[in-house]
Amino acid sequence: MKRAVAAAREQGVLVMLATGRRFDSAQEFALALELDGPMIVSGGAMVCNAASGEIYYEDVLPAEGVAAAVDLLRRAGLQPLLRHRWSLGHQLYTGPDANDDDPVKIYVSKEAEVVRLPYDELRLTRNVMYAAGLSHDEDFLAGLAKQVWEIPGLLPLVLPFGPGVLPSAVLDIFNAGTCKAKALHFISERFDFAMEQAMAIGDGINDIDLLEAVGMPVAVGNAIPEAKAVAKAVVAGNDEDGVAEAIERFVLAS
Repeated sequence: MKRAVAAAREQGVLVMLATGRRFDSAQEFALALELDGPMIVSGGAMVCNAASGEIYYEDVLPAEGVAAAVDLLRRAGLQPLLRHRWSLGHQLYTGPDANDDDPVKIYVSKEAEVVRLPYDELRLTRNVMYAAGLSHDEDFLAGLAKQVWEIPGLLPLVLPFGPGVLPSAVLDIFNAGTCKAKALHFISERFDFAMEQAMAIGDGINDIDLLEAVGMPVAVGNAIPEAKAVAKAVVAGNDEDGVAEAIERFVLAS
C-alpha cells in the first residue's frame, strides 16, 4: 500500500486517512505512509494535519448533549467517558473510579491524563468532542444507541474494539451531524476540490456516509454488506492489499 500511496502523491493526488481512531493513534499510520496533509480522525469530529497535528476543525457536543449522554450512560450502568477537545488538551473526563468495570480500567490505564469528577459535575463538562460507554455486550450497546437516537442533537455509533485492544465494544455519542463526509466537505473547500473528484475506500458502518458523498466510492472485500451496497466497486480485502488495488485501478490508471 505504501508504494501505491507514494505513486499517487507523486502525481499530485491528495491522499489522507479518515478514521474513527483519535489523532495520536491515527498519526502512527499516517507517518508510516509519509502523509503530511489533512487527516480525518475521531469519526469526523476533528480534522488536523497528519504530520504537525495542526487542528483545522473540531466538532463538539452541545452542553445539553453532554448532560444527556452522561445521564443515559449512568442509567444504563456504564461509566461515562468524555473526550475533551484535542486543542484544549484531549484529557479524558470520567466519574469516580469505584464505578470502573474491567473494560474501563483497561481503557483508562492507557490514558495520559484522566480527570475524575462527581457525576453532577461531570455532566456540566464543556468542550467535549464525544461521550462514550464501554461494554462486553455489543447488542446491549446497540439497544442503548436506539435511545440516543431519540435525544435531539445526538448521534450514536457502536463499534467493536479489535482483538488485543479491549475485550469490549464502544458506544460513541457525537454531536448530530458529525461524520466523515462532513469533515471531507470541509477539507474539499479548504483545499479546493469537488467531492465528485474524491475516491473513498471503506469497510464499516462509519464509512457509509463518506462513501455516499464522493464520486468514486470503493469497498474492500471484507466490508460489511451496507458498505458494499453503496460502493461503485469492490476490491480485495484489507489483508490482501485492497487499498493499493483501489489506488492502482481508479487513480494511477486513470
